[in-house]
Amino acid sequence: MLSDKPKRALAVLLSMLLVSVALVLRKQDGGPSTDQDPAYVITLRHYGVEGREMERTVAIPLEDTLSAIPGMIHLATTSEQGKVRAFVRFSGAASASYEAVRDAAQRVYETLPPSAQRPELASSQDRRIPVWSAAVFLKDGQSSADRSLGSLLERVVKPLFERIDGAGEVELAGTGLPELLITLDEKACAARGIEAWQVARQLAEQDVLLPAGKIAEADRDIIITVDGRSASTQELLRAPIMLPSGQTVPLASLGRIIEQDRPPETIARLDGKNAAVISVMGSSQARLGDLSREIGRTMKELEKLPLEFHVLSDRGKEEQASFRSVVSATVQGSLIVAAAVALLSGTASLMGILSVPLIMLFSAAFLVLLGFSLDRLSLAGLACGVGAAVDNTILVMERLHGSSTSAEKQAALRLLSPSLFASVGTTVVALIPLALLGSDSAIVRSIAWGIGASSLVALIFSVQLLPAFVDLKDSSKAPGRHWFKGQHHVWKALKRRGIRLFGWLVIHSFKMSPAVIILTIILSAGGIGALLISGADVASLPSEDSVYAQIEFEGGLVAERVDELVSEYAATLRNGRGIRAVQTSARTASASVLISFDPKQTTVDAVRELARSNPIYGGFVYIPEASAQDRIWTVTVYGDDDELCRSLVRSLARRAQASQLVRETVLNFKDGSQRLLLYGDHERMAAQGLSASLMADTLRRAVFGPVIYKRLDEKGETDVRLRFATVPYLDREALYRLPLGPSIQTDSVVQVREDRAPSSIRRENRRRVASFSIRTKPMDPRTVRDELMPLLRKESLPPGYTIEFDRDAIEAAEKLSRMGLYFLLALIFCFMMIAGFTESFRAPLAILAVVPPSLAFPAIVFLLAGQSVNLALACAFVAVSGIAVNAAVLSVEALRERGPITSSHSLYKALRQRLSTLLATGLTTVVGALPFLFTSGAGNQMVRSLALVTSLGVSASCIASLTLIPALVRLWPGISIPFSEQGVLS
Repeated sequence: MLSDKPKRALAVLLSMLLVSVALVLRKQDGGPSTDQDPAYVITLRHYGVEGREMERTVAIPLEDTLSAIPGMIHLATTSEQGKVRAFVRFSGAASASYEAVRDAAQRVYETLPPSAQRPELASSQDRRIPVWSAAVFLKDGQSSADRSLGSLLERVVKPLFERIDGAGEVELAGTGLPELLITLDEKACAARGIEAWQVARQLAEQDVLLPAGKIAEADRDIIITVDGRSASTQELLRAPIMLPSGQTVPLASLGRIIEQDRPPETIARLDGKNAAVISVMGSSQARLGDLSREIGRTMKELEKLPLEFHVLSDRGKEEQASFRSVVSATVQGSLIVAAAVALLSGTASLMGILSVPLIMLFSAAFLVLLGFSLDRLSLAGLACGVGAAVDNTILVMERLHGSSTSAEKQAALRLLSPSLFASVGTTVVALIPLALLGSDSAIVRSIAWGIGASSLVALIFSVQLLPAFVDLKDSSKAPGRHWFKGQHHVWKALKRRGIRLFGWLVIHSFKMSPAVIILTIILSAGGIGALLISGADVASLPSEDSVYAQIEFEGGLVAERVDELVSEYAATLRNGRGIRAVQTSARTASASVLISFDPKQTTVDAVRELARSNPIYGGFVYIPEASAQDRIWTVTVYGDDDELCRSLVRSLARRAQASQLVRETVLNFKDGSQRLLLYGDHERMAAQGLSASLMADTLRRAVFGPVIYKRLDEKGETDVRLRFATVPYLDREALYRLPLGPSIQTDSVVQVREDRAPSSIRRENRRRVASFSIRTKPMDPRTVRDELMPLLRKESLPPGYTIEFDRDAIEAAEKLSRMGLYFLLALIFCFMMIAGFTESFRAPLAILAVVPPSLAFPAIVFLLAGQSVNLALACAFVAVSGIAVNAAVLSVEALRERGPITSSHSLYKALRQRLSTLLATGLTTVVGALPFLFTSGAGNQMVRSLALVTSLGVSASCIASLTLIPALVRLWPGISIPFSEQGVLS
């Protein structure tokens, strides 16, 4: 029968258990967010308008309106044939950015002709690699006449995906919007003396729905609307067209109408079969796990439509798989730590075994209360923190098992509390730089708060709840001793040898203290050197089951020919080992390929090599993502003239190839399509009554067929285009024979010159830019910059033109380097915490002296493995610095409890008394982290790094505590002054 105090403790425990379960179940994983600052992408289309005109009429006005929005920190626009894409990022403090960006885009749109398409706005990242992609087909037996695939995707599917929380841009390939195409017979129009613009104007004036005001009748208003729309396509063909002579003829006598889907900008295929492809980009603050789940729910809503979806890539699903792997590792780590606690504290201590899952659960609930999502990183922080925090449970049970009465139990807790608070305090304060003072990464904060939460919860649990459940009747047995009684003599022999090794290590470290200290300094310096030599690695790793590649061809190569070449290339890739599917998207002069593969049969590096090694006629394969073997950097030239910028970039790319670091250089632009410049003969044109604008309008309607108006019906807006030509495509001969009047041909009034139009014009922060990318092995971007920039600066630049090496990569590397400052701050905070509890200057210095050699060991291991210091490693080193001091705290505590250490014998006796606790606390931390070393997924790189640094660092700290602390005691005896004479050690 429990006493009153255990009953109250049990009631509190059960209440906390219920509340924690409710909180944890309510908060599901969403994965780490992809960004911090809000960012948006605006797309404005005006089909048939060349890139320079799009820059002048769309890009520059859009830049003007966006630049006026407070909080803007970056703006980039890309102008190409018929489209402008703008990317804008705001500082995290900016408010109402979405509404401001939407209004800015709308103001620019309202200045454009009616043929321009409405702006598309999405919160998205400035990258073209989708987080989710699927090929879409009409189901067998469905009529595409009534259920147009393009109509379903544009008007039903795409809006649904755009409304998903976390979705950015949603792109469609392989299909276009339904439209009406009116093709005029140029000969019939010329014979009747009517021009294309006159037909377009009359149709736009007739096929309309216009408000006519309202009238009052009694006490009600009646709205008047004039509906002049044609009820059907056949009725539109009968629309009257007035000729210049005054005669009226039906539209059917001048041309015909075709109902069709707009020819797609991109021809998409899946394993050679025509397909439509829908791709979802992640928003600037997307959680991929949440996004994947929401897309899955939307897919269920779309099951009623006659569509079949074949998912090609789902990075959110990969995130979920990584999360499940971490959850599994968390459970395994908890079980292993619980087993270790049971082994070290005795089988009768059920509460000691249950302490691990309870601390995990309470810590998770605490994080939820603080507003954190239980993603894989916070779980990894919790698990690694529990491995260290459960030390409190071991220490409490060790002390309380030696108590025979409640009074002795309370006295033991009072004596132990400073040690517990100091142990947790050093862990927590070491995380302050990561969690609060300078890290702008949600990923880092998740890990820091996970470790801190588990440490704090473990402290409260050990001091407030655990003592009520410790059985005093078993006080005669020290924790864990009965495990060793009656064991086989082999175990006894191993134990004796282990104790002998411990004694030899401690005594010789005490006697050879100068050598030990020198070796420690050398090891610490080696660790610092290893970190400096390794450099910073700022790349993010790609997907584990798909490879995205771009293929560039000569400018102007038509999409149909690109599709043929890419289809042949995809067929060779499809035969590769482990390849599941190959999806291609062909457009004018370029294409993209998404290769899905089975990671159990092949690797991402093998697939990347397969993509590069397979030849494609006239094409160049470029993979824009970094990998475990490659890093991609960008060199940019800023100036005022895009042609001069590109010329400079070509010269700089040739210079960069001379560097041994550079494996490959790729121009991020190319020559555009061939262009015919038609110069009008003004004298002849004046004699024929022609103007340049009339000639340009006629030619544009003949070649392209622009939108003349938007037809409104129950389905929404439908573009109505008009072409002044009967043939689908015009060649040069047909273009030159095109009638501009009753007896005027184009070639009679124009002269022709040929050149090339720019494929696209990119601007950043109101300046034109051109750039090229280089591929190197994994390394610090500052090393690449320092190697390349002296070589590139030999190029003579005009005034006002500048060269910049990958600004984002350099900024990320500088932020990563500041982790060294955070590490120093962590040590300073730990020193202040320990000094406050010990009221000593020497003890905290001795304890913190263990940290550099402890973390030097994993630093050297990573250097030998060829791995640079990335955000995962930097975060792990700072976070583990607070955990690594726990062994030193226990060692110094043992020395100060025994009294001044004057000989190697007294040193051995003091440390031998706490050896089991020292090994137990280190063991639980290490074994709790071990399962995370085997988590799967590239997304779990940070988790694995944290686990490895924790395992190696804590193991090394135990060894350093048994070697460096004795050496320091020999040279600095004041460290071992007992509690009664110098404060209380924490």
